[in-house]
Amino acid sequence: MSAIPTEPPRSELIDTLIDAPERYVDTSYNMIFSITDEQRERLWIQGARRRFAEMRPKIAMLETLAARQGVDAIATLDDLAPLLFKASTYNSYPLSWLEKGDFERLTRWLDKLTVVDLSHVNMAGVELIEEWFAALAKQTDLIVCYSTTTSGKMTFLPRTVAEWQLYWRGGQWRLEPFGEERAHYRPLVPGVDKVPIFFPGPKGGNRPFNINLSIYEDVYGEGLVKAPSAYMDADLMSLAGRIQEASKRGEEGMLAINPRLLARKDEIAQIKTDGPAQYAAWVDTLINAHRGQRVWVLGTMGSVHALARQLLAEGTTGAFTQDSLISVGSGFPDGVEPENWQEEVYSAFGIPARNMNIDFGMGEMMSVATRCLHRHYHLPPTTIPYILDVDTDEVRPRSGSQTGRFAFFDLLASTYWGGFVSGDQVTLNWNPCACGRTGAYLSNEIGKIPEDGEKIGCAGSAQAHDDATEFLLENS
Repeated sequence: MSAIPTEPPRSELIDTLIDAPERYVDTSYNMIFSITDEQRERLWIQGARRRFAEMRPKIAMLETLAARQGVDAIATLDDLAPLLFKASTYNSYPLSWLEKGDFERLTRWLDKLTVVDLSHVNMAGVELIEEWFAALAKQTDLIVCYSTTTSGKMTFLPRTVAEWQLYWRGGQWRLEPFGEERAHYRPLVPGVDKVPIFFPGPKGGNRPFNINLSIYEDVYGEGLVKAPSAYMDADLMSLAGRIQEASKRGEEGMLAINPRLLARKDEIAQIKTDGPAQYAAWVDTLINAHRGQRVWVLGTMGSVHALARQLLAEGTTGAFTQDSLISVGSGFPDGVEPENWQEEVYSAFGIPARNMNIDFGMGEMMSVATRCLHRHYHLPPTTIPYILDVDTDEVRPRSGSQTGRFAFFDLLASTYWGGFVSGDQVTLNWNPCACGRTGAYLSNEIGKIPEDGEKIGCAGSAQAHDDATEFLLENS
């Protein structure tokens, strides 16, 4: 009689994760969230020490920062704190480079932030951001993602195909149960399951969620992602941020717009005209072509709740099978989580509470935090969290309950530096959670630090895109 296979002892697991943090997706969710504080601390220190030694000679920005901060080695977690990149690092180029289409200089700037050699990349004929993305993807192993800030700058993060694959696998891994939570969950099997994803936003593009959707179709089948619109255009998103900044200064008429973008005016006008009908057709497909089937509804809290309320207003309840899934990113556009919004979602879709995953994260994170039944967001041990004093940037103690600026080091980042300082104000708790998961967790109340320039996040990206389209059509 063969022995029942068991997972490796936790001490062996930690050794494995120090050498290869990406192996966390090959380990059960239960095991990962059951390691001890001592084991987690060993993973953090030794893992960070290894990443620093590997990347310092290869990433020019890290080498420069380490030299200026006088950090030659990582002996404690506090040694890592001065090396966390501020959010502005990834948009530290002059805005004029985008306005003038100087993508050769932008590529040389990006080359200082990645271990991937970009010195050979040919940027001949590249004038728009979308063309830059395509050139990098064709000539290197990078798929660059972006976010847009209200200051008008775009933030670019270089990540390889392998890292995006890991990012996607982590999303599937988070669906696994912890203890009795979601113990009924049936994993999706490539080649067998054909579960459509319904996403109430643009399907394609270089935002992290768009890249994730593309990988889902690569694994499970073309055409499984159902979205009302085809693409989130980076050039329009760049324009959206610049519009907001120019509007604050009363300088909308002074914006420099690339003639290649202006030449697409008719195409963009058609996209805007078709938008309402496309969304209505998408809702009709969701309800009438897939009623009673297993589906996966994906979006932000706000977008999924708005869809649920629309369905309820039209008399639709219990639309899908109870083994369907809902995955939402935390946050509403106004920052307020309405009472009973989850109950309205469950009622409209017919999907039980146990099948909803609520996550907190940002594009810079390779693996996000998932909310437990006690409304706490649990970070995987591959993420080293920091709370910084909002005024002094000093590291708050790793004990008790600490409120301040959220920062982190991501051990999963293997070709760019995983240290980031965010614009989020959070409370990090080091005391045990009643759900049984070990490790620190974030309280449900998450806000923005007011004096920081805000990114146009997932909840506001569609509106920003529409605003940029309107401006382009009216001012050309």
